[in-house]
Amino acid sequence: MSDSEVLNAEYRAFIKALHPATVDTFVAVEAFWKQKLFPSVVAVSARDAAGIDRGPDPLELPEAELDAEWRREIRSRLLSLVHGHPDPDVREAADFLSSRLFGAIFYMDPERAAREGGEESRIAVRRVHEGITNLARAIHHAPFRVERPTPTYEGIPIGNSEPMPSRVVASQN
Repeated sequence: MSDSEVLNAEYRAFIKALHPATVDTFVAVEAFWKQKLFPSVVAVSARDAAGIDRGPDPLELPEAELDAEWRREIRSRLLSLVHGHPDPDVREAADFLSSRLFGAIFYMDPERAAREGGEESRIAVRRVHEGITNLARAIHHAPFRVERPTPTYEGIPIGNSEPMPSRVVASQN
């Protein structure tokens, strides 16, 4: 058995050993999005789009509370994937999702959610959904790689390289 084959086998074993913790991180992030942040962003956007202030939606959590949970727990878990997971696709997908979730929190403010008729907020929400899908794919693909991937992502955060939703809307006009 060559050195490369041995390293490939050790890489697969390492990824498989990390897989339960990686999935646990993904579940925590997805639960935060689906149970807390997404309903709140949608409630703020819908209320503002209707022009009716009926008070807070029962599903809506305060921006400060969501931001605190994001900073205290969710972001640190994602950053452990960004800087600690051996698979470059998982690192890159986690980095993009981290940036996209923070972008969604930005639109918790009703004034920001109303920009461009709510289009910026919708773009931010779509990006988070795409980011969750991409991270899930990367996580579940990583244990089945036959050979170690050549790193294309060296741990330098790149998620902020996407244009902000406001620039996407401006370029469409």
